[in-house]
Amino acid sequence: MSDRCQDITMAAQRIRVSFFLVSIMLVQLLAPLTSANTDTQPGIILETNAELDLLNQLGISPTKSHAEGWYDAEEGIGTIDLLYRDATVTPVEDWPNRANENVLSGYYILTHTYPVPTEWEGELNEAGIDCFSFLPVNGFHCELNKHSTKQLDSLGVEGIVKLDPTDKIRTKLTKALLGQYIGPSTHYYHGEFAPIHLVLSGNELPEGIHERNDIEVTYHVGRFATMDIKQSSSALSWLANQNEIEWIEDKPWFEFQNDVADEVMKADHLWDQSIMSGIDSSWNNLDGSGIIVTVADSGLDSGVNDSTMHADFSDHILDIVSWGMSSSQAASCGSVADDGPSDIDGHGTHVAGSVLGDGTNSSGTIKGLAPEAQLYFQAIGAWCPNNPTTPRDYRYSLNGIPSNITELFKQGADNGSRVHTNSWGSPENGAYTATSMQADISARQYSNMTILFSAGNNGIDSDSDGEVDLDSLGAPASAKNVLTVGASENDRPSITNIWGSTKYSPPVSTDRLADNVSGLAAFSSRGPTDDNRLKPDIVAPGTYILSTLTRYNTKSVGWMSYNSSYVYMGGTSMSTPLTAGATALLLEHLIYNLGHQDPSSSLIKAIFAVSANDMVGQYNSATNGAGESTPNDHEGWGRVDLRNALNATFIENESVTTGANRGWSFNVPASAPDLNIALSWIDPESTPVAGVNLVNDLDLAIKDPSGTWTELPNNVDTLRGLKVANPAQGTWEVHINGTTVSRGPQFFSLALNQETTLVNLTEDEDLDGVIDDDDDCVSTYGTSTVDRAGCPDSDGDGYSNPDGVWLVANGADAFPSESTQWADQDFDGYGDNAVGFQADACVTTLGNSSLDRFGCLDNDGDGYSNNDGVWLVSNGADACNTVKAFSSRDRNGCPDEDGDGSSDPDPTGINGSVWTVANGADAFLGDSTQWADTDGDGYGDEPMPATEGDSCVASAGTSFEDRFGCLDSDSDGYSDADMTWTTAEGADAFPSEPSQWADQDGDGYGDNSTGANADNCPTTFGTSTELGNLGCSDLDNDGFADGDDAFPNDSTQWMDSDGDGFGDEPTGTNPDQCPTVSGTSVTDRFGCPDSDNDGTSDEDLAGTNGPIWTIADGADILPNDASQQADTDLDGFGDNPSGTNGDACPGVPGTSTADRNGCLDTDGDGYSDADATWTIAQGADAFPNDATQSADSDNDGFGDDVTGLNPDDCPMQSGNSTVDRIGCPDQDGDGISDADGLWNVSQGADAFRYDKTQSSDQDGDGFG
Repeated sequence: MSDRCQDITMAAQRIRVSFFLVSIMLVQLLAPLTSANTDTQPGIILETNAELDLLNQLGISPTKSHAEGWYDAEEGIGTIDLLYRDATVTPVEDWPNRANENVLSGYYILTHTYPVPTEWEGELNEAGIDCFSFLPVNGFHCELNKHSTKQLDSLGVEGIVKLDPTDKIRTKLTKALLGQYIGPSTHYYHGEFAPIHLVLSGNELPEGIHERNDIEVTYHVGRFATMDIKQSSSALSWLANQNEIEWIEDKPWFEFQNDVADEVMKADHLWDQSIMSGIDSSWNNLDGSGIIVTVADSGLDSGVNDSTMHADFSDHILDIVSWGMSSSQAASCGSVADDGPSDIDGHGTHVAGSVLGDGTNSSGTIKGLAPEAQLYFQAIGAWCPNNPTTPRDYRYSLNGIPSNITELFKQGADNGSRVHTNSWGSPENGAYTATSMQADISARQYSNMTILFSAGNNGIDSDSDGEVDLDSLGAPASAKNVLTVGASENDRPSITNIWGSTKYSPPVSTDRLADNVSGLAAFSSRGPTDDNRLKPDIVAPGTYILSTLTRYNTKSVGWMSYNSSYVYMGGTSMSTPLTAGATALLLEHLIYNLGHQDPSSSLIKAIFAVSANDMVGQYNSATNGAGESTPNDHEGWGRVDLRNALNATFIENESVTTGANRGWSFNVPASAPDLNIALSWIDPESTPVAGVNLVNDLDLAIKDPSGTWTELPNNVDTLRGLKVANPAQGTWEVHINGTTVSRGPQFFSLALNQETTLVNLTEDEDLDGVIDDDDDCVSTYGTSTVDRAGCPDSDGDGYSNPDGVWLVANGADAFPSESTQWADQDFDGYGDNAVGFQADACVTTLGNSSLDRFGCLDNDGDGYSNNDGVWLVSNGADACNTVKAFSSRDRNGCPDEDGDGSSDPDPTGINGSVWTVANGADAFLGDSTQWADTDGDGYGDEPMPATEGDSCVASAGTSFEDRFGCLDSDSDGYSDADMTWTTAEGADAFPSEPSQWADQDGDGYGDNSTGANADNCPTTFGTSTELGNLGCSDLDNDGFADGDDAFPNDSTQWMDSDGDGFGDEPTGTNPDQCPTVSGTSVTDRFGCPDSDNDGTSDEDLAGTNGPIWTIADGADILPNDASQQADTDLDGFGDNPSGTNGDACPGVPGTSTADRNGCLDTDGDGYSDADATWTIAQGADAFPNDATQSADSDNDGFGDDVTGLNPDDCPMQSGNSTVDRIGCPDQDGDGISDADGLWNVSQGADAFRYDKTQSSDQDGDGFG
């Protein structure tokens, strides 16, 4: 039987198992908050399921402080159940000491003694404290504003704890940001900026967020926000450390959870007026009339309700609205932001047809379950050509889904929808995500609109055991308040396709897809949720569903083509709209046939649960898939059965608060069918940071006509039920207890699967569910049922506690604190119930034995009973009955001198039978930690910290250093490594070398300095082999340790004898050609003397410093002049034009020195001959062939040098005179110069400057 329901003989209980995968370390000391309390602070303990190694790579680490609850719960006041850990709560009076603050502002988790009173949140609010998320089992995440611990104490606050940064981040996001594959949504995390979804602690973003250039807020309304963060920055770490942030997760990748079915669900019964009238003459047949259904999906056929729209919808469409993408999404997609509501995918058209297609194109033969319901369609599909096409085509996206999906539900509710169906989700394996939280908010806000989600199509048999695995549920299907739908098989036996072996093993792989209506579809995602809630809630046919086909058939045609108007598809995407259609019919029945005007979604869930068909499965197994009894995590409560749903009896809109009880009585006739009772409520939303997502805990109990109570304790589900086979005729009672209603009052719905009347119980003074006429303790709440009814029963075993009137002798409980015992006829203190706690094995004999069995004779008083012929030594009786002793391991009650439980050897049988080590006696007398040595190597089998515990129990060994008793090939005391013990843990790194055993740096050289090949650098990995230094760092891998290597980064050089920075190796980099003499030359050769430090080495004609080296080889022509090194043309002038006597013509030998150095000087007068780059005007020799002249300032062909040949008498005036003086002006060209201020006619100047025939006038008369 499932653990979510029970018959009248057994109470089953759903228990959340909390465990820690990571227990990192125990830190005994923490820096004291004040010097006065150093010794009183609890030690820090890090225990969490969060993957701290991954978070650390993103700069996120635990605070390791008391405020965040990182210490032993025994030293606090309980724990808060978070997703990754149980956080220890600090008592409010200890907060100033442990957290070092008396006045609190910001966000804190405040706890109250359990159960939390319903009114407590209101009291906090009146004190100026706003609370947001409830955190189990007794806390609220609240915003404080300068509240003192004294104030908090007065408000009933029991303890305080804060969220740690590592509590806030979904592991899936962490992996995505570190480049790991997380499924299709990995596509979002390839760019510089990555999207994240957040739940805020309150309604405000952290201060300073808009000033950061690595965070872009893309959406923020209320407690929900989305952002793009720079992956290479500290943005995520900063956000995680902000008090205003409660939760951060990855952006979900929503995908689709991709007639005969109506008969399987018995919808055809509800369509048929004759059947409905036969049940009740006042009832009308049902077709969905008057019910509006919202479908959120890819699109609807042409997208416009005109002649182009599929005829199966056109006359009952309320509206079609398109939900576009954000501009950033559109840019990423490579498409327009809103491409309209048409359906190029085909999914949405098919889904809508399953809900309410009216069969116009098939003459009414192919139609949805509610063919006359009105359709409000939300087109959320978007074409994204940039999306990947493998392993599937993701271009048909659901990017129209808003960041906050409450907006979808609000629009549907605002337009009058009673049903909102969603055949999509993200694969989350049962996680409660931000979208789950949003769905729960909406279900509670729009309580009369049933929200449906497909469970997902991720069912797989990963371990090949022939059973589909649990834990594959998507989100928001993991929400508490939605109706989550799985998929069963359809009834199409002619289709022979099987599931195949890609994802499944026999018998699943060989099962047909649609031939057994009692079978579950293999792909259908299973529960439970991460907090162990039952999911899915219900199933409906989801294989080979025939429904409407879009006109834009751009993809392959579903599972199988049919015609141009219809197509076969499969998936929980198909079962969900069928259930939505069924919901519309049930709503129509409740409203119009029964006059119940405002049915809530909790009532719909309760009725579906009690009326569902418990499928028997398709594998002839009561433990495989749907073969399990309902409810189970494969099929939930079973397959929708609309015919059964008509018969339900129900109540709703009743409520309870913490500690309150509501009860009803009802009559069950003789031979009634099995009784199903379901309790359902719409719970306040939880938060993804919580470990358990239930907020208000209501419990269900029934009492049968005999007065026997059956209770259903459950601390996780909001849909709970009891099943009773062959219920007894008579009056029954059902009670709803408000175990803890932290946010209330909590309204609920209750449904029974039988036609009866529920009568409110009002005559119960103490509200214990026992009517006062039957209550033996009328004014005192009690649950006893056996000896008395309705009296206190502390241990809940049915027997009342003794009191001053009712004694044990009257039948009261002899063990009021032990639920499994109540009677003790021999009065030895051990109960008579053989299956109870410490049951008396000798019920009628007063006895004192307490170790092997309880309450029997024990002559020697050691706790072990006597061997009485029935109870033998082999059963556990005392093996040494004459001596009071306490061995318990090999035999009971014999001497055990070291107290380890194993008896001492008794080779002569003085205390009992002969007993040796071979029989099991203690092999290590005097050592209480060891007693057996299986392999006989002298080391006991008990592991450390026992004395020298054998680490290799089954194999003899001699090791004793790293571990005891394991193989030690070289007998050095260190064991050989094996599959479970590596050298990193201490095994011998050199199993064949007795002088070495450890190699802490892992470089192959042993740490023992006196051993073979000892590592000269034992703590540093290294590969050096030369100069006797082994295993040291050798960065260039040349064999020389970096400390020995003159060139640690150059594998071609290692020695530098003269210390000049040039290596001695002649074939290495920059080899030193003068290895014995330090030098700085680098131009002609490396490492030789260079007196003037100009880079060129000195000439070495004798080869004193190395090979003979001359100027011809490249030696420095001017070894003491740093400005010159070379003389290419060997004319004595250096090639460096800016150096000393730099050669202006380095490629041509020359002797010029006056105008420029080292150029051609034909006449040897020191002035260079003119050339293309050097003219007379620049200083070149105007007379290259006349050594007596070089300059001609006036360019008249006569040199300026007065001592040279034909010196110019007028060097600054061009002239051609040659007779009286040379090179002066001669206007008539007769060779005689014109007179000037320095030269007149009397001195020889031309007396007739304009007459070249005359020049002299001796008498001065003007005639020549």
